Amino acid sequence: MKLFLLFLLVGLGLVLVQTTFLHLLPLGPIVPDLILVLCVYWGLNHPTVGAVLGCFLLGYSVDVFSSPVLGLNAFAMSLVFLAVYLSSR
Repeated sequence: MKLFLLFLLVGLGLVLVQTTFLHLLPLGPIVPDLILVLCVYWGLNHPTVGAVLGCFLLGYSVDVFSSPVLGLNAFAMSLVFLAVYLSSR
């Protein structure tokens, strides 16, 4: 439970950085997706139900902060977790 809360806090920090500070860098329209990297890490190293729920919640939080379509990133992050988990088995 403590590990899930730690990862969730790190994820929310990454959402905050991704939606606010990364747009200020002189990278043009290219912005790295930090939540995607975290979901890939969870799929490889922590394949649990809590990790799937965490990927979904972090994707939904990205949708709330920066996307006009709710649920698209949440669904995509859940699929990324599933694809990475199944390919690593």
